[in-house]
Amino acid sequence: MITLPHTGLAVPDEAIRVTSYKEVVVGCDPAFTAIVRRNRALLGNAVNHGTGGDTRFMASSAEAHSVFAQFARRCAIEDRTPSMDEVLDCLAEEYRLSRAVAKADRRGWTLARNRSEVGYQEVALRWKPQRADDPVMAQALRERAPGTWSVWINGKWHTIETD
Repeated sequence: MITLPHTGLAVPDEAIRVTSYKEVVVGCDPAFTAIVRRNRALLGNAVNHGTGGDTRFMASSAEAHSVFAQFARRCAIEDRTPSMDEVLDCLAEEYRLSRAVAKADRRGWTLARNRSEVGYQEVALRWKPQRADDPVMAQALRERAPGTWSVWINGKWHTIETD
């Protein structure tokens, strides 16, 4: 099993993934559509309407649905098997965050996020801290919003408390 870095979803292999993602914010929740592929083969679309409901898989064929369902049953979050909805959400989030981290990295920045009752707030820090105990970073995050932040440093998420 391979544990994906941004969501903690453990997948049996990385052949099935999101290759395109589009979202629009509806109220507090993002509505999104994501293309799901196995290697280069289209399996279908993940669709979430942003109304609090599940993410649905719109398979390109019955075989594609079966392939994705088998993949989802082999995935894990911590010690449990997630629903197909959760797997789709995690794959979409992996794609979205991978792109956000890469964009920040190209600019010499780093990505920070905190979790609140309305989801994640993401901030691009305009420098690249080398350590999780960087006091300048902690102060900048505290001024933004006190609480628990995750910061991408040296290829992994670090938890920073700013209360």
